[in-house]
Amino acid sequence: MQRSFLFANYMDITGRPVLVLDFSNTICFLMYNPGHTFNIYFNNGAPPMIYNIDKAIAKTILTLGLGFSILSLPAITSAAVIFSQGFDPTNFEANGPSDFGSSTQKADDFSILQDSTLGSVSWQGIYLNGTIADNFTLRIFTDTVVSTPTQTPFWSENVGNLITRTSETATFGELFTYEANLSAGVSLTAGTTYWLSIVNDTTNNWSWAASSTGGLAANRSLDSDTWAAGNGTFQFQLSAVPVPGAIWFLGSGLLGLAFSKRNQKTLD
Repeated sequence: MQRSFLFANYMDITGRPVLVLDFSNTICFLMYNPGHTFNIYFNNGAPPMIYNIDKAIAKTILTLGLGFSILSLPAITSAAVIFSQGFDPTNFEANGPSDFGSSTQKADDFSILQDSTLGSVSWQGIYLNGTIADNFTLRIFTDTVVSTPTQTPFWSENVGNLITRTSETATFGELFTYEANLSAGVSLTAGTTYWLSIVNDTTNNWSWAASSTGGLAANRSLDSDTWAAGNGTFQFQLSAVPVPGAIWFLGSGLLGLAFSKRNQKTLD
């Protein structure tokens, strides 16, 4: 049976702490008595049950009840944007293909303000002749002394066609926004210059959209080639790994302890 837990932090008219548990359609009210017993009532008409219980165990039950109630809430995640550049469907340029099929690769530099773990990448691009199945490879390179990417990336992932592709209303052609959730987080250091390369693998000359032909960029033909300095401000956005729902576990524990201390005199 699917269980959901609800918690009510209140006292009844006699000052007893009340814990409310909702098991699907049956609501259970647990009321602590000064004589170290719990009265358990059900909304389905069943007679109440009375249990003798130690006061320490009673406080533990109340604390755990609060913890489970918070954990039953939908997990709240926060995928903070750690870098953003462009994303304007009214102002973009093709700026040449970035496609293995046309032996052209593009890269753009970026740096972040605080140490982060990269969890997802979004970007924009266009096709030369109609849409086609995608096969994207994402790479991150470090910087060289001549402000170009290193030849070998320190991270690479072929996300293929496992992306979200959304058509945008654009001033000309058909612009698409893409988003890929990475299979594992990538640790990035604040203040370090990195280079992001996004390359499709099609026969359709896919182009990474740029908001301007100005700005520092890099290009090359093959993986065996050295990157050459180029121009372009490519449109992409980087987001950190979302804060896991487990943060609620820590919060529930702290709140539970606070509630336990608050009700210690009542339970005594």
